[in-house]
Amino acid sequence: MAPPHELRPPIVLVVDDDPVVRSFEEKALLAEGYRVITAVNGLSALEMLRSVGQIDVVVSDIEMPQLDGLALLARLHALPSAPPVLLVSGLSHDELDGPHLQKPFTRDALCEAVRELLTRPH
Repeated sequence: MAPPHELRPPIVLVVDDDPVVRSFEEKALLAEGYRVITAVNGLSALEMLRSVGQIDVVVSDIEMPQLDGLALLARLHALPSAPPVLLVSGLSHDELDGPHLQKPFTRDALCEAVRELLTRPH
């Protein structure tokens, strides 16, 4: 049986408190054919996950108020069917061992990273 995202456009949740970055990511992913929903911080991202249900990939900034990207990642990993997460940051986070992009990044780099997460088995 095909994974759910192969039967419909994958849903990407973009989480960033900076409206310019959030809009850039949203437009880039929409242009690639993804369905995109957005959140302004980790708390609103968790609400989106509850209301939307199945999310295929989360793209989250690390440095955000209320609930940052690392705390969001920890909460997502506690879920039974956690979506893969791509962390992005303008600050250096050398300790990260999971998928991440350093800001500024290109549209192509973002889309390639999301595509890679969608094709990885989890």
